Amino acid sequence: MSEEEQVNGKFDYLKAKYVFRFPFTITALKWGFGLGTFFGIHQYIKSRDGMASMRWFIWGNVLTTLPIWGFFMMKYSFYSSALRKFESEQSRQYEIQGLTRVYLANKMGIDPESSDEDLLKEYQKKSEKIKEKYNLLDELLVGVDFSQFEFPK
Repeated sequence: MSEEEQVNGKFDYLKAKYVFRFPFTITALKWGFGLGTFFGIHQYIKSRDGMASMRWFIWGNVLTTLPIWGFFMMKYSFYSSALRKFESEQSRQYEIQGLTRVYLANKMGIDPESSDEDLLKEYQKKSEKIKEKYNLLDELLVGVDFSQFEFPK
């Protein structure tokens, strides 16, 4: 692909067939036409010059349509990118949640396809076994006064 084709292809989204797919394009054109008409009529009443009023109509049309369309386009781009980011983060979160669930199921020695309740029950059983195993150590440490010992700084 040549450099000229790359530059031309870079701005393809501004072609009319792409721009008019947004509903706010018509809204911006309506506002531009309305305000351009207002400016043109005002200029005609003020000066009684048809050419001046036509210039005010055209420039009023252009200079009000473009900023309105730009505002709507920025708003659309912001919301669509925020939604894409949210959806990708949510799918990543689901993936992490699924991987964590499979990891825990394998560590607990149960089928990864089992229900969440079974996984939770098995986790509670393992947790109780660990508590029983280290219960004596916990009881011994509760009675120790650590202020008697010197710890290196």
